[in-house]
Amino acid sequence: MTLENDTELKVEWDKEAIVNKLREEICEVTFTKVNGEQRVMQCTLKSSLIPVVESIKTDEAKNTKKENPNVLAVFDVTAGGWRSFKWDLLKDFKGSVV
Repeated sequence: MTLENDTELKVEWDKEAIVNKLREEICEVTFTKVNGEQRVMQCTLKSSLIPVVESIKTDEAKNTKKENPNVLAVFDVTAGGWRSFKWDLLKDFKGSVV
């Protein structure tokens, strides 16, 4: 969706609801990458769907990385690794894709 001056309309996402849904199941997120490409990703934050090795790395990373409230890190179930997206570049969110 665009405005008359060709600037994109900013959508306010319910971040808490999205994170909670990701903790329950695999979801689909569509976002614009920093390089301008659009990406669709099947991802989750459900611990039982994240490999144990990745879960251990996550616990270690939590102790060393500073949290950025503008970015959400999720586990990409297709790529088998952690990816992140900026909230302001999120275009679409769909729960229950499996």
